[in-house]
Amino acid sequence: MKKIIPLILSLFILSGCTVTTDTNPPVAETEEITETTPVTTTAVSETEEIITRMPSEVDEFSVKCVEEFFSALKSKDKEKIYELSEATKGSSTGYYEGSVEYWLDKTTLSSYKILGSYAETAENKQVGFYTRYYVLVEADFSETFQCVFKEGKNLYRVYLDGGAVLFGRIVPDGEEYIDYNGDAIVNLCTKYDVYYGRDFSGDHSVLFDRKTPLVTLKEFAWVNHDDISSMEDLTKAVEDNIGLSDVEWDATIQSKYYKDYERIPRGGKWHTYKVEEYSKERCVITYYADVMGIMKAYTVEYHLSENENKTPRIVSAKKIGTTGFSATVNSI
Repeated sequence: MKKIIPLILSLFILSGCTVTTDTNPPVAETEEITETTPVTTTAVSETEEIITRMPSEVDEFSVKCVEEFFSALKSKDKEKIYELSEATKGSSTGYYEGSVEYWLDKTTLSSYKILGSYAETAENKQVGFYTRYYVLVEADFSETFQCVFKEGKNLYRVYLDGGAVLFGRIVPDGEEYIDYNGDAIVNLCTKYDVYYGRDFSGDHSVLFDRKTPLVTLKEFAWVNHDDISSMEDLTKAVEDNIGLSDVEWDATIQSKYYKDYERIPRGGKWHTYKVEEYSKERCVITYYADVMGIMKAYTVEYHLSENENKTPRIVSAKKIGTTGFSATVNSI
């Protein structure tokens, strides 16, 4: 589905009625949309569809990093690609040594062109409407292998998330990019690190084969719950999230600065992912091996139910596809 930015919505952005948060900050404090008239870009595709875009000035450093990435991709500079994409070197798969080598050896970029930087209006359940930014790149690949890039000449949107990472996702132009930030179901699935890389069907013993499972479980209890004021509330939150009602909390790390049930601040942590399917009963999420969404790490199918308080509960989680690499983890 081609993403069209209506003129009315563009004017809404220009009026200053935007909302930004730490999770979706503008690229630079001095950023502003400098053109009042949207421009059109011809998508490089069979249909040659025209997409309306709102030009936006972003900091030169961000654009330079995008240019450096595609330059490294053209010269097959794997170390630079590792640096810019923050790709995990994870487990090896067959002949390849890491996640970048897995696709880079069989990916050939013939040419590329930076077409400019743009703004678009997005929406999520946490902040409502806000403005996000991307650099538009035209790239011609003569060969690709199991990654986000396609053979032939196509357009790609490289999102500039700011904060602790240089980039957000790379999205083929014309592909919808939905922001699920603040969505209770996706929040529950993506925040539960213990499930990553393993299947779960109601057997809670899989939670306790790690070094500090109760600390992790305490932090996870706060997902979708911000009214915890006792150990009983903490246990009930865990039951809401995964159905585990019998938790012995004695082994958790104590702190003289926080009460036992409180969540000790550790900074934000997130993964790069794409929601493939979404409903109240079933959610399928693909996790990537890098922050730019170049190569998949694995896909997980979650089944859920709804609690009496309307919060979601994970009933089962099953990995339905994998490349053998770990999902990248970012934090601040």
